[in-house]
Amino acid sequence: MAEEFDCDAHDAEFAAIVGADEDGHAHVETLGRAGEIDCLGGHDHHDDHGHDHGEGSCDPHLWMDPHNVIYWALMVRDTLSALDHDNEVVYAANAAAYAEEVIALEAEFILPALAELPEDKRVLVTNHGAMGYFATSFGFEIVTMVVHSVSTTVEPSARDVAAVIDVVRDEGVPAVFSDIHLSDLLLNTVAAETGVEVVGLHSDSLGGSDGPAGTYLDYMRYNVNAIVEALKGDWR
Repeated sequence: MAEEFDCDAHDAEFAAIVGADEDGHAHVETLGRAGEIDCLGGHDHHDDHGHDHGEGSCDPHLWMDPHNVIYWALMVRDTLSALDHDNEVVYAANAAAYAEEVIALEAEFILPALAELPEDKRVLVTNHGAMGYFATSFGFEIVTMVVHSVSTTVEPSARDVAAVIDVVRDEGVPAVFSDIHLSDLLLNTVAAETGVEVVGLHSDSLGGSDGPAGTYLDYMRYNVNAIVEALKGDWR
């Protein structure tokens, strides 16, 4: 429930972790933290061309914005400390270390990688609505989804698939993106009709512990690299 995820008490600490400007404002704008999402009043956002942007509320994929993961780390620290006072110093140190790793991930990998991708190429076609936080945080546009939902249980119609094919052709994107753990049959249809690549991403879960997306940090590295290379036309 949203009321159980109240991050307000951590705002000052979060700003200190991610860095603040001279006015004390954090150098980050998130799509929304879990406690601020209005699922009951949520709605889809489309522009006049029917494009979907990364602004839809009620997207459960909060971790696609690394800053939300820092909030989670702080809350895990506080919850464990409340249950186990004897080890609160350990929990505090672990949370601080992990937050620094997440900040380094963005500063040293994600942002430099995305700098190689021109803004006009930051266009995503996906098989379901998992990339809203990522798109908003890093300046991407979601032009269409095969399934216009954050759920993977919704089946698209033939008209939906045909509309995606039209958008892919109109936008001239070199690749479309599928959850690596889901069937990409529909996107394969789109690819067969348009000649684009289908590139798998980890969205709803990590990969195996011995794979390239076995931890959250590796998961984000894998996804960012796949997106950048595919949209540059260099995916293999």
